[in-house]
Amino acid sequence: WWDIVRRLWTGGEPFDFEGMYYQLSRAEGSPKPYGEDRPLMMNAGSSPAGRQFAMRYSDMHFDGVHTPEASIERLAETKRQAREQGRGIQVWTPVGVVCRPSQREAEDYVRYVVDHADWGALGYLADSHARDAQGRTDAEGVFRRAGSGPIERRVLARGAYCAIGDPDRVAQEFARLQAAGFDGLALNFVDYLAELPYFAQEILPRLKKLGLRTCPLP
Repeated sequence: WWDIVRRLWTGGEPFDFEGMYYQLSRAEGSPKPYGEDRPLMMNAGSSPAGRQFAMRYSDMHFDGVHTPEASIERLAETKRQAREQGRGIQVWTPVGVVCRPSQREAEDYVRYVVDHADWGALGYLADSHARDAQGRTDAEGVFRRAGSGPIERRVLARGAYCAIGDPDRVAQEFARLQAAGFDGLALNFVDYLAELPYFAQEILPRLKKLGLRTCPLP
């Protein structure tokens, strides 16, 4: 499908395509993407097949993380294999963020969210992850089938890594992820409207001071 999309984006003459899953006759696409280059390709996949697809085709790949330090070798391997195919790739990860003026306030809020979680929905999500990982023998697949991991990750971030604490603590967690080799983060909040202004006020200046944010602050 990606070969087809890339060819459509060139805006060339209609073409035929014969593949295992797609058979097209005189396919064409219009308009072309804005600008001279194709859009950046992003995908998420922690399975061996998902990572291999990313190494071959993606510009930015979302991967899972248990701890930043445990991810160092995995990230280096992804980037090394991409380079061997003549490609550069960034690796990103989703992160759940709870930031409050003090560590205790952040932890108290997390307990409140956990105590009021929709466990029926969370159980359905855990079962879905386990089904998706059936038959996988890689470490990430075994982890998903087991349904283990800190409970706050399941509640706040669909099982993804979490940064919980005061502004200094959250900024340092981002620094740990960057030091492990992650190039970017997709941030999750419980209440975006209430929490994003505080994040912008307190975390962004700290990230700039740590050298993790080079673009101008808003």
